[in-house]
Amino acid sequence: MLSAEEHTFIQALAEAWMPPGGTPALSGADARLGDWMDDVVNAMEPQTAKELKLLMHAMDALPLATRLRPFHSLPLESRTAVLNGWIGHPVSLVRDGISGILVLMGIGWTTHPDVVPIFRSMFRCGYGR
Repeated sequence: MLSAEEHTFIQALAEAWMPPGGTPALSGADARLGDWMDDVVNAMEPQTAKELKLLMHAMDALPLATRLRPFHSLPLESRTAVLNGWIGHPVSLVRDGISGILVLMGIGWTTHPDVVPIFRSMFRCGYGR
């Protein structure tokens, strides 16, 4: 189960990655990807869940050195800039860490009931949760 801090981090990350607007007009935060990740963590082997949760804490703390605040407390524009920096970061552990989290969140977003109709037409074999 995600702690309140971990859930807050995922919600903040989801909004920075998929802000309001677009098609559909469903932000990652509005899609409640924190709840999705909670379900994912609950389904994991305990050691794997522990490692993923540790990664969440590390990523949330990374901006402390340069922005004096954890990721989840930054304004949306700053969170988006930080996230973009992580995606192209010169240190592979940062790039790979955030990529792993985003892959899991992406599955949650693309299977959200408001998003499924957009993808269903592309996958004739069926699509959705």
